[in-house]
Amino acid sequence: MPRRSKLTPKTIADYCAARQIGATQSVAALYAGVDTSSITHWKRRGEELRAQVALGETVAPADKIYLRFMDAADEADASAAIEWLEVVNKAAKTDPGWAWRLLKQRYPEEYAERNNVDVTTGGQPIVQIIAGIPEDAI
Repeated sequence: MPRRSKLTPKTIADYCAARQIGATQSVAALYAGVDTSSITHWKRRGEELRAQVALGETVAPADKIYLRFMDAADEADASAAIEWLEVVNKAAKTDPGWAWRLLKQRYPEEYAERNNVDVTTGGQPIVQIIAGIPEDAI
């Protein structure tokens, strides 16, 4: 007799509740009472089933729970991210430091700090300068 899956509506709810407040996958798995390898397996299976659905193939009724898990987990992660962004955006309206951080993250090409290093050698071989090798030894 096959063993019963731990992927249940309660496991999904517990895992997603933990993810929604910022728990890592491993902490959320512990909170839901399952091993991290189970979460990894369920996600892998869910991705395979999503690919099937994208190709127009049908999914067996017993496998639909993997899709429900993926949808709920994605929604929990997105919801948490939006809540945190709202907090950061609110802070950025009154604190220029937060506004600057947001600009650097959102538009790195324009606002990220750059540390340029001058690697010119004045005509000397780079190996000589780096290794300190006398010129007559090259």
